Amino acid sequence: MHTTSQVGINEPILTVSELNSQVQQYLKEEFPRVVVEGEVTGLRAPSATGHWYFQLKDDRSVLPCVMFKWATARLKFTPTNGMLVHVRARLTLYEPQGRFQAVIEFMEPQGEGALRLAFEQLKARLREQGWFDEHRKKPLPKFPNNIAIISAQSGAATRDVFVNIWRRYPCVDLRLVPTSVQGATAKFEITTAIQHANQMEPTPDFAILTRGGGSLEDLAPFNSEEVAKAIFESEIPIVSAIGHDVDYTIADFVADFRAATPSTAAEQVTPDSNQLQSIFTQHINKFHQIYIFQESRKFERLKTLGRLLPNPKKILGTKEQQIDYLKDRITTNVTHTLFGDRTEFGTLLHRLLQVSPTNNLNFADTMTNNVMHELRASITKVIEKRQSQVEHNLDLLERVSPQSKLRVQSNSILASIEGARMSIQSRLTKANTVFSYIRNDLHRASPTTQISASTSRLFDLTRRLQNSMSQLVKQSTIYFTTQSEKLNTVSPLSTLQRGFAVLSKPNQSKYGAIVRSIDDVRAGETIHTRIVDGVVVSTVSKIEEE
Repeated sequence: MHTTSQVGINEPILTVSELNSQVQQYLKEEFPRVVVEGEVTGLRAPSATGHWYFQLKDDRSVLPCVMFKWATARLKFTPTNGMLVHVRARLTLYEPQGRFQAVIEFMEPQGEGALRLAFEQLKARLREQGWFDEHRKKPLPKFPNNIAIISAQSGAATRDVFVNIWRRYPCVDLRLVPTSVQGATAKFEITTAIQHANQMEPTPDFAILTRGGGSLEDLAPFNSEEVAKAIFESEIPIVSAIGHDVDYTIADFVADFRAATPSTAAEQVTPDSNQLQSIFTQHINKFHQIYIFQESRKFERLKTLGRLLPNPKKILGTKEQQIDYLKDRITTNVTHTLFGDRTEFGTLLHRLLQVSPTNNLNFADTMTNNVMHELRASITKVIEKRQSQVEHNLDLLERVSPQSKLRVQSNSILASIEGARMSIQSRLTKANTVFSYIRNDLHRASPTTQISASTSRLFDLTRRLQNSMSQLVKQSTIYFTTQSEKLNTVSPLSTLQRGFAVLSKPNQSKYGAIVRSIDDVRAGETIHTRIVDGVVVSTVSKIEEE
């Protein structure tokens, strides 16, 4: 309860909080919403909470203002000090400090307008981020196969794009991605349409984003950051064709290619089929002329080579004769070689028969018997001689009888006998050595060894002769085949087999006069066309000059 005081005329005494509360309630009731015009001043960087604090002033007063974070997030521009703006606000009293202020719910620049200012600020920010850089723009194919059209379902711009593209380049496949191009939800629909175009199968070569002209407010979706981001992130090239020539949107700057109008876009992104047909015809004619010229040169060269080269049949006949001659020579050489080998074999056989082991063994036995007979005779003769000496010496001993002479004579006799034995043993050893030499010589001269060596040599000579004959025949065959292929390559008959023909006019010669130019013939004349399997006789009905 409050008591009265003499300070006022029976007014109740209020506390500061109560007064501020009543004033706050009064402002809510009397000033629920107000629109105020003023110049922004004292604007600082957003606080930690994201709120903006500033004042609006005119030439006489200042109004403290606060704009909470939820309201600043909806602004399409950034206010600056000195900017003249219109604001929609609630008047309140900040009770803790008793400070009168306006809580701003919406702000719009005065004069240029919020859309224009938002456009310029977004344009500057995206340029700083590099979204407008030329190096990131994707090139357009010269001859597209599939094009996506992102536009309104039944707009005039859509119809112009379809009609002009089909008129110029009817072979292209056009697919419409319908979307709203105006209104509050248009920017979201356009973003979705661009994303859908990137996911289409088959993937379009590029997409044309188009609509007709309109006011800055009508073109607002194309000035939104959402649409700009969708164009920037698109994997396929985006062509912008929005409004008229004087209309520039953020989408135009971000797009990979900008056309002034929808009709201009159709002309700039597709080739003219009539012009392509004309260029193609020119190239065909040029290629035809080159082909005719080249074929004419080849034909002249072929004729020159035909005159320079001899007749292939004659060359083949000569080569066949050479091969027959070589075969005859090979046969003769083989026959002579075999005959020589047989002769040599007969000689060796005769020589082997002459040194037959039977004859040699008989000869060796005879020589051995003779040696043994001589040895026996010699031994017998020596023994008889020694016996005679012994007998003689015994007679002498018997007559003389001295004991000492007997011992001397005995020793002498024994020595003589031992010497004879050693001599006989030595002669027997020499005879055995000679016999061993004779046996070794007979073994080396054995006919089995001689025959085996001669047979091996004969087989080796026969094998070498056969290999030489096979190699010579193979080389001759390869040489003949190679020469035949070379001759066939440059043969006029081979040229005719590849589809060429030779034109001639009949005369007294076998093949007639060759037609090299249209000046060589006249209408009504008879010409012969020689092809690979015959001659076609025809009459010239008309001559056309290329």
